[in-house]
Amino acid sequence: MHDSPLESDSKFRKEHFTRSKTVLGYKAAGVLPYANIEGVPHALLGAERKRTGPNGAFTRTMWGDFGGHREASDDGDSVYTASREFSEETLGMFSSALVDPSSVADSTREMSLILRSRDAMQVRHKLKKGEYHFFVARTAYVEPLYLHLAAQLNRETGMVEGAEKTAFAWVPLGELLLAVSEAGRRYFLARRTQERARLGAPWRSRMQLHPCFASSLRLAMEMGLEAHVTATCGTTSGRVAVPRLAPQLSPAASLRAPPCGEGKAKARAARKAQPHHMTYWLQQEAVKATLAAPAAT
Repeated sequence: MHDSPLESDSKFRKEHFTRSKTVLGYKAAGVLPYANIEGVPHALLGAERKRTGPNGAFTRTMWGDFGGHREASDDGDSVYTASREFSEETLGMFSSALVDPSSVADSTREMSLILRSRDAMQVRHKLKKGEYHFFVARTAYVEPLYLHLAAQLNRETGMVEGAEKTAFAWVPLGELLLAVSEAGRRYFLARRTQERARLGAPWRSRMQLHPCFASSLRLAMEMGLEAHVTATCGTTSGRVAVPRLAPQLSPAASLRAPPCGEGKAKARAARKAQPHHMTYWLQQEAVKATLAAPAAT
């Protein structure tokens, strides 16, 4: 005996709702990596253009963790979603110097192991629809210059899909937590010029943080993030090594104080002629050759 059209429609809607409710247990997932730099925990942030304002009328560069929406191939595993998104947006640089899908796959496997270990903590941030699974994990340190140049290379080749970050920066975790400690409409992290040059800097002195990222990080603070970081990298035995993957950078000579007798207009023209990231352009060609060398063999 067949069900009536009305009963069939009701049955379909009920089954569809139940199945969707299960699938939407989490909507997206991401990773905030941190490493010990010269004895101080630093978090790696990525910049991305986001729509904001009424009906998305404006676009702004916002900084946050490395995450994104779940995909059907993730099989409902938020750890895998977070690992995949992290690896795509960092272009596999935490696993290899090659900018290609194999590096992303290797990085995804390695990050999945980290997120399932004691070196990571998870926060479930409830959204209007579903949840955002936010992971904080200790990782190795990668020079920001490598990340910037890998992103530039990927824009030219398109080898890695899902790489949406436009800039990267390591920031002191303590200052980051202070910036999000109180709820607000906007969150900003001020950066000193010297730190911006050394740690992979944005071109602005203030970094606007994505509000969802700020809320997730504040939840992590309430769940004991500071104690977790202290336990994982607060002692000598637990600190993360800081390998120098790229040569130590120094300020551009042309951007230093001009000699006596040189006018302000000439100095200003010299500054405008240089790229915004004043420390990176010095050794771009050398690092580009390093990144491209394995691909040529």
